[in-house]
Amino acid sequence: MKDRRFWLTALVLLLTVNTAEAAWFPSFWTDWLEKYNEARVELKKQPLEYNRFYRGTRFRRSSGTPRDVQEQHDEYEARTSVPLRRTPAPASQRSNAESFVRVNVTPIRPSEPIRLIDEDPVRIFSLGFRHAGEDDSLRFTPAVTLDTLSFQVFGNRGISQDLDNLRLIVEGVEGEFEFEEDKTLTLNLNGLRLARGESRTLTVSLKVFDPSATAHKPGTLRVRFLGATAQTELGNETVSVKRLGTPISDQIVFDPDPVTTGTPEFSARPATQVHGQMLSAGSEALVLTLNLSAYYDDMLLREVTVADTLSSGGVDAFIDRVSLQNLKTGDVLATGRFVNGDARLKLSSRLQIDRGGETVPLGVFVQLDDRIRADQINAQFRLTIEPEDLIVQGIGSGTDVPDSHKNFSLDTETFTVVQNTLGVSLGSQPDGFGVGTGQPETVFRFQLKAGGRQDAALGRISFRVTPEGMDFRGGSISPDDFRLVQEVNGQQYLQPGTFSVSGTTATFDPTREILLSRRENAQFALQVALESAGGNPRADSLVVQIVGDDTRDVGTLGNVRSSGANFIWSDLSGSPHGTSSADWMSGYQVPGLPSLTTVIKRYGE
Repeated sequence: MKDRRFWLTALVLLLTVNTAEAAWFPSFWTDWLEKYNEARVELKKQPLEYNRFYRGTRFRRSSGTPRDVQEQHDEYEARTSVPLRRTPAPASQRSNAESFVRVNVTPIRPSEPIRLIDEDPVRIFSLGFRHAGEDDSLRFTPAVTLDTLSFQVFGNRGISQDLDNLRLIVEGVEGEFEFEEDKTLTLNLNGLRLARGESRTLTVSLKVFDPSATAHKPGTLRVRFLGATAQTELGNETVSVKRLGTPISDQIVFDPDPVTTGTPEFSARPATQVHGQMLSAGSEALVLTLNLSAYYDDMLLREVTVADTLSSGGVDAFIDRVSLQNLKTGDVLATGRFVNGDARLKLSSRLQIDRGGETVPLGVFVQLDDRIRADQINAQFRLTIEPEDLIVQGIGSGTDVPDSHKNFSLDTETFTVVQNTLGVSLGSQPDGFGVGTGQPETVFRFQLKAGGRQDAALGRISFRVTPEGMDFRGGSISPDDFRLVQEVNGQQYLQPGTFSVSGTTATFDPTREILLSRRENAQFALQVALESAGGNPRADSLVVQIVGDDTRDVGTLGNVRSSGANFIWSDLSGSPHGTSSADWMSGYQVPGLPSLTTVIKRYGE
C-alpha cells in the first residue's frame, strides 16, 4: 500500500514538470538539429585534408553534440592554420601585398669579333623584368610602373672618350639617349606598366651617332647596367627592383680596320729589377716581373704558365702558391701551384692590353711552405716565362697571337731556399769622432736581424775601411786598430774574437757564434783607432762598407772560413746545430750585402 502511494506521488510530480517544459522542449530539439546539420554541411565544404582528419577515430560524423562539433572544428583550425570559414575581411582591414620587380640582366655576346664603326646599333643587353608579389588572392597587389633605367660607360681610351657621339637605344622606347660627362645615363621609360605576375623583356643597344665625327677610333669599351626604379601605379609608392645576372656587357669593339700597319705583336720586358736572394720558410717574394705591350691590335691576356729551370720539379715541394699580380693596381689576377715544375695561371677575368697604350706591369710572387724539409734546404730555383707560355688574343683579329709575334726579354734570377734568413741594415751613424786617443773609437753602426721564423747566427763579418785625410794608428792598418762591440740600451759590450786585415779589409771572427734573434734587431758598432795626417781636419772622413760574397759556399764553419768568405752565417737548420754542422753559408744573396758605402765625417759636417 505504501509502495503504491509512492509511485502515484512521483507520477504527479513528473506530469507537473513536463507540463511546464512542454513549450520549451520542441524549441530545444529544433535548435539542436539546426546547429548539428549546419556543422555537417560545413564539414563537407572543407578540403580533403580536413575531411580525412575528421573521418579518423577522433570524430564521428554521425554522433556528438553541436558543442562537440564546434570544439573539433576549433582544434582543426589550431593544428592546420586553415580557417574554417573564409569570410573576407572588411575593406578597411585589407592591406596591399608586398611586391617588387625582378630584373634579370643578360649580356649579349657580339656575333662578330669586329664591330665596324657605322650607325647600326650593337645589341649589348637583354633585360628581363617581372612583377613579383605575394601569391595571396585575398590581398590586393597593385600594378607597378617602371620609371628609369641607368647605365655607365667605362674605359679610358679610344672611343669611350667620344661620349657625345654614343647613343643608347632601348627597344620599344622612343628616342636615342646620350651619356653625361661622368659617363652615366639615366633614361625615362614614361611609366612602363607591369601587372602582378607580368613579364617584359627589353633589348638594349649601343650605336655611334656620327662615325665621321668619331675622333678616338678605333677603340673598345664596356657598359654597366646600374639599375632601375619603379613605383606603384596607384599611390606612387616606391617599389624595390632586385637585380640578377651579369650587369657588365661583353667587350664592344669599334674598329674598321684593326690591323693597319703590320702584323699584331706582343712584347714582354722586365717591369722592375728583381735581385736573387734567399727565401725562408713561410716567406713571400716577388721573383719575376714583366711589362706587357701590344702593337697593331688591342689584346686580351688569358693565361700565363710559369716554369722553373733549376730544381727539376723541386719547387712542387717547397713553394706552396704562385700568383700573378698587377704591379700597378695590386690586383691578384690568378693563383696556382707548381706541378712538375710548371704553374699554370688562368686569369679569372681576361686582362686587356691596349695597342700603343701604356704598358701593363705584372709580377710573379711565390709563397714558400711554412716548413722546409731538411732535404730541401739550400735548394735553388729560377723561374721564367717563354713566348708559348702566354696565351694572348687579338681583340680586333679575334685570333690568338702566334708565338713568332711575341717578343720577350726577361731578367731571371736565382733564389735559394733556407730555413731562416739574415738581414743587414745600417744604423744611426755617429755625428763625428776624434783621433789620436790611442784607443779605437766608434765610427760606424749597423744592425743584424734574423728574418725567418727562427733565430740565426753570425760566424764572420768583414769591413772595408778607407780613411780620407787620416791614417790608421801608427801610420798603417793592423788588427789592433779594430774592435767590434754590441750596443744594448746605450751600453757597449765588447765581442770576443780576432780581427785579421788584408789591404783595407778588416775581417772579424768571433770566438763563439753570435746568436741573432728574429724578434729584434741586434745593434753593433765598429770601432777604429785613427790619427791625424795633417791638413784641414774638417775635411777628414772615413769610408766604411760591410763586404759580401759573390759565390755561394756551404759547409761547416771552419770549411767556409777557409774558403775565404767575407761574411759567414747560419740558418740553424743543422740537427744538431754547431760549428761543425754543415749549415754555415757565405754572404752570397744575404739581403743588405754588400752594404751601402757610408761616409762618416770626422766632425759630423
